[in-house]
Amino acid sequence: KKPIELKDIFQMDNAKRKVILIEGAPGAGKSTLAWHMCQTWESGKLFQNYQTVVYVQLRDPMIQSAQSIEDLVPAKSGDQAKQVMAEFENCSGRDLLFILDGWD
Repeated sequence: KKPIELKDIFQMDNAKRKVILIEGAPGAGKSTLAWHMCQTWESGKLFQNYQTVVYVQLRDPMIQSAQSIEDLVPAKSGDQAKQVMAEFENCSGRDLLFILDGWD
């Protein structure tokens, strides 16, 4: 294993890679990195090839009881979740990045 620059995390040998796993000991900064990735996308600095980024905290009890992808969308309102799902359906999942935090 070798370190990778954040800007290169999706530019690995296999361009068709769909899953990136970030491993580390408790307290190593995995959750901080996941949140930083979202903030970096939102500020327009990196990952701009994604139209939508969804940060999912898997430790959240509401998320643990999810029955659908729509239930995974952290939204302040049902309308906001429906908007994200409409974007998901319109692009057939392309240009959409789910960041799952807490996959223990």
